[in-house]
Amino acid sequence: MATSSRLEALNTLRVANLDVAFATAFVTLFGGSLMVGFIQHLGGGDFAIGLLGAVPALMGLMQIPGAVLGRGAASFKKYVATGGFLWRLFFLPLIFLPLIPLPDQIRLAILLLCLGIAAFCQNFVNPIYNEWIGKIVPERARGWYFSQRTLISTITGMVVGLIGARLLDVFKGQPNEHIGYTIIFGLGWICAMVSLFFYNRMSDSTREEVVKPDFRNMVEVIREPLRDKNFRQIMAFVVVFTASQGFAGNLFSAFAFESLKLPFLYLQLTGVSFAIGTIATVRIWGFLADRYGNKPLLILMMIGLATGPLQWMICIPDPNYAVTNTAILFVGHIFTGIFWSGVGVTQMNLYLATSTPQNRANYLAAALTIAAISMGLSPLLGSATVNFLREPIGAANAYKVAFLIVGILRVVAIFLLKPVHEERSEGFSETLRQLTGVRPKSFTALRSIRKGSDESTREQAIRSMGESKMSLGTSELHDALFDPTPRVRREAAIALGRLRSLPAAEALLDHARAHPDLIEEETIEALGDCGQPVAIPFLTESLQNPSSIVRRAAAKALGRIGDPTAIESLRGAATQPGDPDIRRAALQALRSLEATDPTLYEDALLEQHPSVRTAAAEAVSELKIAELAPSLRTSLDWYQDEALSEVAYALGTIGNPADLPLILRSAQNAISETKRRRCLLGAAKLFDLDREFYRFLALEEVSRDTEILRKFRPLTRRSSEFAEALESYSSGNEPGALRILADSNPEQFQVWATYPVSESFLIVATLFQTELSRD
Repeated sequence: MATSSRLEALNTLRVANLDVAFATAFVTLFGGSLMVGFIQHLGGGDFAIGLLGAVPALMGLMQIPGAVLGRGAASFKKYVATGGFLWRLFFLPLIFLPLIPLPDQIRLAILLLCLGIAAFCQNFVNPIYNEWIGKIVPERARGWYFSQRTLISTITGMVVGLIGARLLDVFKGQPNEHIGYTIIFGLGWICAMVSLFFYNRMSDSTREEVVKPDFRNMVEVIREPLRDKNFRQIMAFVVVFTASQGFAGNLFSAFAFESLKLPFLYLQLTGVSFAIGTIATVRIWGFLADRYGNKPLLILMMIGLATGPLQWMICIPDPNYAVTNTAILFVGHIFTGIFWSGVGVTQMNLYLATSTPQNRANYLAAALTIAAISMGLSPLLGSATVNFLREPIGAANAYKVAFLIVGILRVVAIFLLKPVHEERSEGFSETLRQLTGVRPKSFTALRSIRKGSDESTREQAIRSMGESKMSLGTSELHDALFDPTPRVRREAAIALGRLRSLPAAEALLDHARAHPDLIEEETIEALGDCGQPVAIPFLTESLQNPSSIVRRAAAKALGRIGDPTAIESLRGAATQPGDPDIRRAALQALRSLEATDPTLYEDALLEQHPSVRTAAAEAVSELKIAELAPSLRTSLDWYQDEALSEVAYALGTIGNPADLPLILRSAQNAISETKRRRCLLGAAKLFDLDREFYRFLALEEVSRDTEILRKFRPLTRRSSEFAEALESYSSGNEPGALRILADSNPEQFQVWATYPVSESFLIVATLFQTELSRD
C-alpha cells in the first residue's frame, strides 16, 4: 500500500464513515423487518423468509474468487468500486416491483434473484474492502475506529428504521399498501447513491505487492488458513456463531408479525432500544478491545447474547398483550444492543488480529466464506424447523423452539472461542476481574485524561484513577509520567503504585530508565507499592543514586516489595556508616523482609545516631533475634537518648527477668510519657503481661480505675498487704504502694520498688495476683 500521511488516512476514514452511514440507511430500508413485511405482503411463508437470509448469505462464497482476483489489482478503490456500484444497481428494480402487476410468486422470485445478484457483487469485493480498511486503521486503534463505525450505523439504522416503519404503518391494510413499499425502496436507493458519492471521495491506496490472479489456486485461499491451527479454531467458532445468527434471523420479525401481531412501528421501537444499548456502550467496547484484546471481550459479549432469545420466549402470543410484549422486547433489546455492539467491534478485529498481514485477504475470505455457508444454510434449517413444528405444537411454540436452539448454539460457540490465541490479549478471567473493578467515577476520569484537559483537571483525574485502583488506565497513567508538569508526573506515579500490577511496575520502570533525570521519590516509592519483583534490579541500582532522597526511597521500596532476594542488596546500605537516613530505611526494609541474620543489626544497635538504633531495635523485637540481647544491654548502658525506649522494649522481648533493673532505669530516664510506657511494656513482656498492661494503658483514666477495681477488688479480700498497697496507689502514692508489695515479697518485687516508675504498679499488681493464684 502506498504510504499516506496520518491526516490523509484519517480523512479517508471519516469519509468512509459517511459512506457507511448512508449505506446503512440503504440496507435498513431494503432489509430487516421491512423486507420481511414485504415478503409476507407478497404471500411468502417460512420458506421464503428462510431464503431471504440464505440466498444473500450463500453469495458469500464469491469472496474466494473475489480475494484471488482482488490481490491482482493494484488499486483497492477501483477494484471495490465496480462491485459496490453493481451491488447498489440491482436494488433499483425493487422500487418498481410492488407496482408491477405480476403474480406474487413471480415477484418473489424476482425479489430473491435481485437480492442474490446484489449480494454476489458485494461479496466479490468484500474481502478486499475489509483488507483495505484494515491497512488504513492502525492496529491498536481498530477498536476505537470500528466502535465509531458501529455507533454511526446504529444511530442511522435506528432513525431510518423508525421512519420506514411509520410510513409502512400508514399504508398497511390500505388498498395502496404496495405504494408504501415503493416509497420506502425509493428512499433506500437514494441513500445508496449518496453512499456511493462519499465512497468515490475516499483517497485511493495501492497494493505494495500485486499477485497475478490464478483461479486454479482458489482452493489455496481456503487451504492456507486451514493450515493455521489457531485460525481453524476461529473458523469453527464462525460456523457455529453465524449459524446462531442465521437460524432464526428473520424468524424474529416473522414471529412478531404473525404470532405477536405487532405493528411495524412497535417492532421498530425495539430497534430504538437496541440503538440505546449500542450508543451507550460501543465506544467503551472499542476502548476495551484496544486495551484487553478482542477475544476476552468477544467471549463476554457471547455470554450476554446466549441469553438474548429468552426475551422472545417469554412474550405472550396474544394481540391483547401487544404493549406488554413491546415493553419486554424494548428492555431486552437494550441489552441485546449492548452485546451486539461489542460483537460488531471485536469479531472482525479478531479476524484481522489472528491473520498474517501478507495473506490477510485470504484469511478474511476464508472466514467470511465459511460464515457465508453457515449463514446460508442455517436460515433454511431454521425455517424448516419452524415449518415442521407448526402443526404438532403450534406456530408460536415452533418459533420459540427455534429461539431456544439459537441460545444453545451461542453457548457452544463460547467454548469454541476459548482456545483461540490472540497476541497481546488478556485472559478472560483477568479481563473480567479488572472490568468488575471499574466504577463510573474512574471511567469518567479516564475519559477526561484521554480527551485532554488543563493541569489541575488532569491531576485530579489521575488521582481519582489511583484511588479507584483502575488498572484499565495503566497506559494513560504511563503517558502521564512524561507530562511536562512535575505534579502531574508525581500523581501518575502514585496512581500506578496503587494499582499493584506488573504492567504498572513496567510502566514506572520504562519511565525511570528512559528519563533518569526525572526520577523522583514518588516514582521509587510507587515501584515499592507495586510489589513486583521485576523492580528489584533497578531499585538496587538506585541505592547508589547521588540523591539521598532517592536512595532512602529505594531502600523502603525494596522492603515493601517483600521479596527475600533483596536482602543482600540492602545489607550494604544497612551496615554502611555515614548516611543514617538510608541506614534507617534499609533496616526497616530488612525488618519487613524478615531478615533474621544478627550481623545485619549488630553494629546498628551501637550506632551513635538514635534513628538507626531505633530501627535496629524495632527489627530485633519484631523478629525476636535473641542473639542480640548483649548488644541491646550495651546500647542501654552507652546511650540515654530518644532511642532508649525502643531498645529497652526490644530487650524486654528477647531478654530475661535479670534485665528488669536495666529496663526500669531506662523507663526512669525516658523523656516522655509515651517512651516511658514503651519501656514498661518491655518490662511487662519479660513476664508475658504486656497484653494486659497495654489494655490498662489504652483506657481513659475513669475507665482504667473502674477496671482496676473490677480486676483487683477480690484480691483485697484475700491479702491485707495488697489492699493497703491498692489504697496507697489510689491515693497517688505509687512508690509507697510498690514498697508495700516489695515488703510482702522482697525476692519478687524488690526491684520494682528500687526503681519506681509511674504506672509500673499495674504490672506489679498483676504479678502479685498471679503469684497469689498459684498459692
